[in-house]
Amino acid sequence: MGARGGDRWFEQATKVELKSAWETRAALRELFDKISAGEAISARRLEPIDRLLGSVAIRERLILRDGHVALAEEARIEKDVVATTVARDFAQFVCEAEPARMKRCANPACSMVFYDRGRNNIRRWCTMAICGNRDKVAQYRAHKAREK
Repeated sequence: MGARGGDRWFEQATKVELKSAWETRAALRELFDKISAGEAISARRLEPIDRLLGSVAIRERLILRDGHVALAEEARIEKDVVATTVARDFAQFVCEAEPARMKRCANPACSMVFYDRGRNNIRRWCTMAICGNRDKVAQYRAHKAREK
């Protein structure tokens, strides 16, 4: 089975890179849970992510964008590309996010996390079409079973 277009990195990643990506994922999930719960975070918890971020070389240059001069930033990542890219995206996200809007899907069988952008901040599922629908169907079936 071939990879989807956005998953080609997976086919090209070495075993070491995949191991690093899985370890980074575990560290990011732990951080996500602590931040979203409003818990204090120790510097020790940030170390694995900070180590990856420290390996990024940033190059800035002036470019023309829509006829105007703009400052462009290019990141060069030479090792642990997948893990470091994900760590950078996560770091940028958590520095800008409101912790109360960072949530884990309410479906116990789902491992997804999401950012609730809704006005009332009451979203429960990663997607209404999948997890939300499954929950509503389960509730409906349970209700019908109780009626019998």
